[in-house]
Amino acid sequence: FFSSRRRHTRFKCDWSSDVCSSDLRLQQQKTAPMKISEAFTYCGSDKNTVHHYGPFYDGLIETLKPRTVLEVGVHKGASLRAWRHVGYPVEAIGIDRQRVDGVAMVVATAPDFAPVLTQLEGRKFDLIIDDGSHRLTDQLAAVDQLGQMLEPGGYFCVRSEEHTSELQSHLNLVCRLLL
Repeated sequence: FFSSRRRHTRFKCDWSSDVCSSDLRLQQQKTAPMKISEAFTYCGSDKNTVHHYGPFYDGLIETLKPRTVLEVGVHKGASLRAWRHVGYPVEAIGIDRQRVDGVAMVVATAPDFAPVLTQLEGRKFDLIIDDGSHRLTDQLAAVDQLGQMLEPGGYFCVRSEEHTSELQSHLNLVCRLLL
C-alpha cells in the first residue's frame, strides 16, 4: 500500500491490471485528467514521492505534451501506467531486464540496447526517460544508443544524483551531434 500525504487516501496498484485502483470513494471522484505527478502518485511510482520530481515532470509535460514515451527502468510499471491518466492518448513503452505484465515493454539490459533498437526500429519518441541503473556508463550508453530514437524537439531526461558534470558534458556533445 502507498499512502499519499496530499489526499490522505490509501492507494493500491494492481500490477497485473491495466489500471491503478484505490478505494471506491476516490475511484468515483476520479473522472478528470491528472497532472503527471498526481498520476505517478496514484499509480504507486516513486517519481513524485520519494524523489520529488513531480513538479519537474508537470512543467515538462505541460510544455511538451508527449504522445510517445520511452522509459528505461520501469520496476513494476507504475510510471508507465501513470501516462494513462493525463487526459490524452500517450503510448508509453518501457525497457527493463524483466518483463512487467500489463505494460508495453522491451526486455533489455544496459548498456546493451540492441534489442530495443531492433524491436522498435524506425520509431521516434517525444520523451525518453532514463531512470534505470543510475550508473554513468549505462546512462551514457542510453544516450548514445537511444538518442537516435528522439523526435526533433523531444526531450531526453536522465535521472542522475551523481556524475552530473560528466553526464552534462556528454549530453552537450550528443546534442550537438544530433542537430
